[in-house]
Amino acid sequence: MKLNKLILFAMVCLVFVGGGVSRIKYKVVSLRADLQSVNDEIEKSIDDLSVFQAEWSYLNKPERLKMLCKKYFPTMVPMEPHQVISYQKIVNSELIEESDCSNDSNSSTAKRDNALGTFLDKMLSEESRAGRT
Repeated sequence: MKLNKLILFAMVCLVFVGGGVSRIKYKVVSLRADLQSVNDEIEKSIDDLSVFQAEWSYLNKPERLKMLCKKYFPTMVPMEPHQVISYQKIVNSELIEESDCSNDSNSSTAKRDNALGTFLDKMLSEESRAGRT
């Protein structure tokens, strides 16, 4: 009797272990499929990235950009060194008068931004007058 109980217990344990192993096996198969799917996505992304890099290289070729600039911006000319000034020169410029700054704003940032806008407006109006003559 004791032997039958032992055999029955062993058989029940064997069924549970077999079920657990079977479950683990299917989980591993599912995870392998997921891994393969992720690896395929990575490979596709790498391929797409190399295509994008090739397109970017083509689109940014200096000869092509120069041709497009001549086609779409025929009046554009390179900047002259005298056209570039520092921000400090703009803020300290004689073109900005105290009366141009907003008196109703106590903020120095608002005054500075208003002064910069005033300066740019004056510069643009001077350029447009110089261009007409």
